[in-house]
Amino acid sequence: LEVDLNPDTIICDFETVLIPAIQGYFLNTQVQGCYFHFCQAVHRKVSELGLKTRYRQHEETKRKIRMLLATAFLPVPHVNTGVSLLEAGTT
Repeated sequence: LEVDLNPDTIICDFETVLIPAIQGYFLNTQVQGCYFHFCQAVHRKVSELGLKTRYRQHEETKRKIRMLLATAFLPVPHVNTGVSLLEAGTT
């Protein structure tokens, strides 16, 4: 049985080692992250930074984090601008 593995797209979670490995092996394949796993990674980072209580109790913090999650839906050329606007407090 001969199988030709040349996928157009691979969707994976946000493992920092996995994405470059896929890109190195499947040169013509687009790698996309899963939004669910992206959200999980952001919420884990919120916890690691000690912001969990602030996220739960302050609407402004919750709004900023939700806006950060929404950057996943921006066209790729606009992601850096979107994040910069969040950092600058321009919303």
